[in-house]
Amino acid sequence: MFLSGDSLPLSSDGTGRRTASDAWCVEYPRPRRILLVDDSPLLLELLERELQAAGHQVGTASDGDEGLEKFGARHWDVVVTDLQMPRMTGEELALAIQRENPAFPVIIITGAPDGVRNPERFHGVLSKPFWSEALLALIDGAPSVR
Repeated sequence: MFLSGDSLPLSSDGTGRRTASDAWCVEYPRPRRILLVDDSPLLLELLERELQAAGHQVGTASDGDEGLEKFGARHWDVVVTDLQMPRMTGEELALAIQRENPAFPVIIITGAPDGVRNPERFHGVLSKPFWSEALLALIDGAPSVR
């Protein structure tokens, strides 16, 4: 996971230099309700903080089973899930979600992008490590469904 202001047009310190804190200044037009599913507590915490700083509402789950349970208990706009997790993979979670709503946007994050069998089924696939701006752009571009 990278945090960088490299792609931002302006700096927050007025010097023209871009800093890591500039990434927090990006505004996204539509706050989303995002369910994050990953078996890495550290990555969950980092992504949750980053997405909240961008104005999104975020819920977390530590595996696919918990993710599916939380998905059914609340209205979500986007699911961001790790691919490889114990008990239920991110792909299995996406299939369960999309059985009810085939167009629901699911973003896969993975350290093994070659392991994604049908990438066209997902709104996006990000290889770890990835730029935070790439995840935020995918979330912002996700269709409103449900």
